[in-house]
Amino acid sequence: MTIPHANPPALSLAGRTPSGVLSPVRGGVSGPSGLSDLAVSPFAMPTALLRGEVRVAWLGRTSTEDQQDPRQSLMRQLGRCKETLPEAWAIVAHFYDVESGRMELDARGHGANYERFDIPIARDGGIADLLAECGHPNRRFDVVICESTSRVARRMFENLSVERELERSGVPLFAWNEPIKLDGGRAQQILQRRINQSVAEYEVFNA
Repeated sequence: MTIPHANPPALSLAGRTPSGVLSPVRGGVSGPSGLSDLAVSPFAMPTALLRGEVRVAWLGRTSTEDQQDPRQSLMRQLGRCKETLPEAWAIVAHFYDVESGRMELDARGHGANYERFDIPIARDGGIADLLAECGHPNRRFDVVICESTSRVARRMFENLSVERELERSGVPLFAWNEPIKLDGGRAQQILQRRINQSVAEYEVFNA
């Protein structure tokens, strides 16, 4: 595997599955302390593994227009994301909103609809707070995970804008309905994500 770094750190990987998905292992490894140190895109998974756990921020969203209980929806989203995390990855922050994913990005994450529901998930903020923290040198997380990219935004432009903002800060974005791969080619991952994003936008205009 080629790492875009002049002097890549030693790697410690384990748990290779037939699909090529790897699970990081605990243990002392030289090099940067966070996965974000080598992140160059939301798909080029950095492998500065590992001085302890990988810090994960969970991003959730649900809309009252979905005709579903926002409480149950967010709990399901969080549960799925927890189940798909590799060993030694831990969710350390929870960002979520109860609002439409069709809104423009600059209007997102500022509402208080979540206060109307008894949501038993500690809230560190919404999507606006996540994006603000991702660019901070002392951010609390290395990667972000969501149930699907449609939870980030329903329309392609906003979806890609969030992905790009995270990328520029060195924070990979993962999703429960996409494979978490630590090595190998990126083409299949990129294709799958773009299809998912296109379907989400199609559903917006076909509703």
